[in-house]
Amino acid sequence: MGHLCLLVVMLAFLNGYCCLGCWEQERIALLQIKGDINFPNGASLQRWVDNETANCCDWEEIECSVDTGRVIQISLNATREYLRSGDWYFNASLFLPFKELKTLHLPENSLVGWVENEGFERLSMLMNLQVVDLTLNHFNINILSRLSGLPSLKYLSLFGNNLKGSTHFNSSERLSRLNNLEVLDLGWNHLNGSVLSFLNLNDLISLKELDLTLNNLQSFEPIQGLETLASRLSNLEILHLSHNWFDNSTLSFGGGLSSLKSLDLSYNKLKGTVDMRELDALTNLEVLDLSFNEIDSLVTPKDTKILKKLKVLYLDGIEKISRNLVQSLGAFSSLKTLYLKSNAFEGTITAEDLGSLPNLEALFLDGSSLNNNFLQSIGVLASLKNLSMVDCELNHTLPTLDWDNLLNLETLILDASSLNNNFLQSVGVLTSLKILSMANCEFNGSLPTQGKIPLELGNLSDIHALNLSHNNLTGTIPVTLSKLKQVESLDLSYNNLNGRIPTQLIELNALAVFSVAHNNLSGALPERKSQFGTFEETSYEGNPLLCGPPLNKSCTKNGATSPMRNVSNGEVEEDGFVDMDAFYITFVVSYISVLLGIAIVLYINPYFRQGWFYFIEVYITSR
Repeated sequence: MGHLCLLVVMLAFLNGYCCLGCWEQERIALLQIKGDINFPNGASLQRWVDNETANCCDWEEIECSVDTGRVIQISLNATREYLRSGDWYFNASLFLPFKELKTLHLPENSLVGWVENEGFERLSMLMNLQVVDLTLNHFNINILSRLSGLPSLKYLSLFGNNLKGSTHFNSSERLSRLNNLEVLDLGWNHLNGSVLSFLNLNDLISLKELDLTLNNLQSFEPIQGLETLASRLSNLEILHLSHNWFDNSTLSFGGGLSSLKSLDLSYNKLKGTVDMRELDALTNLEVLDLSFNEIDSLVTPKDTKILKKLKVLYLDGIEKISRNLVQSLGAFSSLKTLYLKSNAFEGTITAEDLGSLPNLEALFLDGSSLNNNFLQSIGVLASLKNLSMVDCELNHTLPTLDWDNLLNLETLILDASSLNNNFLQSVGVLTSLKILSMANCEFNGSLPTQGKIPLELGNLSDIHALNLSHNNLTGTIPVTLSKLKQVESLDLSYNNLNGRIPTQLIELNALAVFSVAHNNLSGALPERKSQFGTFEETSYEGNPLLCGPPLNKSCTKNGATSPMRNVSNGEVEEDGFVDMDAFYITFVVSYISVLLGIAIVLYINPYFRQGWFYFIEVYITSR
């Protein structure tokens, strides 16, 4: 048995000089990387010290296997100090000692190339390497062929490099032979021409996500001798094509991409009428983004449904939303989330025009100008759970009727919108609400309750977050808010509220965030118990007439406030008075203790006893 243990130890040392924590040869290799990345004048990686007792697995940038102790991840994010050391040239030999390396992060390191015969192709010797991140460096198009052939690579990012070049490349220049690659990010590289000119998609058979954002791409034109795009990307699920030059003809490229689930075509050159029937071949498409294109209308088939699995549609920044366009959305019967931000609704569009979307759960209208017709019929969207209308031009026209039909509404966001005071009252009927935010709104109206927090908000029994901050609300904080037993965040700051903070609010046991800062509140703060014992001075600041802990003001008997003073025992005096009961008890206990002490001393020590009686005798005879 002893020989077997000795053999195991010898094998461990022969395999790499293993030490506690990390392997010695890998620690030395990391120090060589440090020297290379700092050459000639850098000072990064200060914790990487040349000490035999140092455990490189404890270094922040390193992760080791819990089983073997070998390095499996190196993360050198923005480590090269360009102003001191200039450009960096990759040296593959420095990374070859890490036999179990899985992840190599080298973003933002001013990499421009590689040492002669030490390019990325040599990393093919690392059979476990799955992730290479070269984001925001300065590689040119030649890097593609160098990265080809890494056998186990699953993730590759070249986002933000300088891959721009000619519109066509020969086969040896294209990215190829990456049969296990699942995610490829080539965004922001000023590529131009056709996608297929620089990717050999025949070899990217495992690709699931492709990001070509922020390039100058115009088409997916096939290259002579290659198969169709669909057959080469049969596993592709996510395709990012935003911020390019694709026009309406691009929509036909996706024929047969049956596995595609998410397609982003925002910020392209789509114009006028867009025929959505060309995308119908994307039978598994769930997310589609057509935002910030110059689209006037969408062509969809009459009386039939297309893109039957589409759940999320982005149409932000289309600018002008016509009734025709809104009605055409009814063809997407499975739609659950619709984004119509930063648009102008034209004509007599009503919410009933969206009524043919029976599964719609979330509607985002932020930054759009809405007409009263649309909002008057909002109740028809009975399945709605989330509604956001931040910074909408409502012109105080948000109706108070029909909201009680939104029985499933859980989130309502109306920040920075112009509202009627009447509407604030009508929100109380939305008893399923969990989040209500109406911060920085402009209220207008002529009711007696103008500008006040309505009592009806106490009916929101399921509310978790309520934000009414940065408004001009007046009056007192209604006691009915103490009925919000589920509320976790309550923000009433930056208003003109007055009176006392209701003591009943201490019953809100779920409350974690509370602010009434910058109002005109007065009087004593609620007792510091339960959740109110956790709130600091910042929750109440900006209310000069409030008093009591945690504020640095005590409350006097007549209700006035005065600065708190510290008494001798370090506790704060309350109401400006000494606790007399405590004073009397302390005095009596102290008096008895002194008498007992004297008696015990006189009993034990006869000399003290004789002196004490002599003192008493002298005192009596002298009178």
